[in-house]
Amino acid sequence: MGTVSKRVRRGNNGAGKEVLEALEEKVQAALKVMTSEEAEGIIGEKPPILSTLLDGVTASVGMLWSTALASGARKKPKTLRMWGASQVVLATLVLYAFAAGMRMGREAGDSSLRSE
Repeated sequence: MGTVSKRVRRGNNGAGKEVLEALEEKVQAALKVMTSEEAEGIIGEKPPILSTLLDGVTASVGMLWSTALASGARKKPKTLRMWGASQVVLATLVLYAFAAGMRMGREAGDSSLRSE
């Protein structure tokens, strides 16, 4: 994610900049919960349910993109990068949430959450 877009910074909408910065801080905090390597180490071999969830992320971002295009969004390189980055962040958060659930289940002794 980077910094708040130049358009928002240049505009007169100070509230918009503050909202984006607050949202970005929340995303950054969520991405610091663990690393992808840690998540993959906890999960091990990717179970089919995780693949289904990640496919759902891809499909939902695709639906949003299609809706945005139908509503007048323009297909520009910067816009494509933004949508791609959003998809990566969402997929990463699903991966982390899945791994965190597995870790908590293991710590609680729930063997049904172990990846076989």
